[in-house]
Amino acid sequence: MESFLIALAIFFPAAISNSSPIVASKLKIFRFLDIPIDLRLTVRGKRIFGDHKTFRGYLVGIVAGASTSYLLFDVAGFPQLIDSGYSGSAFLFGAVLGFGALLGDSIESFFKRQVGVQPGSSWVPFDQIDFLIGGCIVVLLFTDVGLLVYLWIVLIYGLMHPLATIIGYYLGLKQDKI
Repeated sequence: MESFLIALAIFFPAAISNSSPIVASKLKIFRFLDIPIDLRLTVRGKRIFGDHKTFRGYLVGIVAGASTSYLLFDVAGFPQLIDSGYSGSAFLFGAVLGFGALLGDSIESFFKRQVGVQPGSSWVPFDQIDFLIGGCIVVLLFTDVGLLVYLWIVLIYGLMHPLATIIGYYLGLKQDKI
């Protein structure tokens, strides 16, 4: 049960980071940063990431991850971050974890563009695991939580992602159900 709670808690900021850019784009906040991070550059005649990966999305996602981690571990006092062996700043952990999740999503977008999948279209199972891989690599850099925690992260958030996508679709935040 302890591994489950550690996985649930320490990866929650990554999940928030991964979904925050979509919400930010719908709320139209920080519009001046709505600039693609690939600066419209191409590889093999195709955009590197596309218009959906923006400086605004990264900023909002990183701040959301950092804030979530700070609120969860420093304000609410959840012990799972300390139980995982990490003793640094929860805010920094959340910021870097959020960046890792967004970077994993961006790398997946690169490959998505290269094989011709349209922006916003589903690419199962890669859309469901991209942020997990990026976030797990960052967790690994900060602490060694053990294989069981990583398995729980993949199971919990691998199942939550499609559910969140369906909810986002019905709320008008996403184009595809899955």
